[in-house]
Amino acid sequence: MTPKDPGPAYCLNPACGKPIGRTIGSGRPRAYCSDACGRAYRKAREKSLTPDALAHQAFTGQVADELAQVITRLLQLAHTRQPLAALSLMRVAEADLEDLKAALIQQARDDRQRNADIAQCLGLPSEQLTRKYSTEAVRRRKESRPLRTRTRVRLPRQATPAPSPVPQTTPATRPAAGSRANARPFPPPCADCTWPPPDPTPTRSA
Repeated sequence: MTPKDPGPAYCLNPACGKPIGRTIGSGRPRAYCSDACGRAYRKAREKSLTPDALAHQAFTGQVADELAQVITRLLQLAHTRQPLAALSLMRVAEADLEDLKAALIQQARDDRQRNADIAQCLGLPSEQLTRKYSTEAVRRRKESRPLRTRTRVRLPRQATPAPSPVPQTTPATRPAAGSRANARPFPPPCADCTWPPPDPTPTRSA
């Protein structure tokens, strides 16, 4: 075996293990005998994530949830014409977006995605991605997030609308005794009686 010969290699898919040929030269060496074995290996690997990968996944979900809350609040401020509060909250949203971008980059690295593919998704050169979002830079950003979330800008409180005045009602006055308003109404006439009733006072005969 010469120094240039890396020796035999085998497919990383646990269900396969077939020997694969390696070409000498530049480029990433093959790790699977076929694309199907590559997909099977990545699927099996997702089910057994390392502790670091699980921590990165939890951090990504936390940042995404907090960003969603900020965006919801930002939409409310924009629709209710509160531009100063919305502009202040945009700073928080931009910082959360940067944190989420760094977390997703690390998550893609945990899945062994190629650096060139990650850079292409972001529209960045590979060298800039490696320099700006190195593994150490992503780790520092993750560790500093709790401090930055504690020092977020404070939004002005929303103006509470004044309660509507309660309509005042004039107290009803009782009618005076003996007044016409206090008199009982006449009952309606019935079919078998005459109305008004006859005078019960007897009349003297002449």
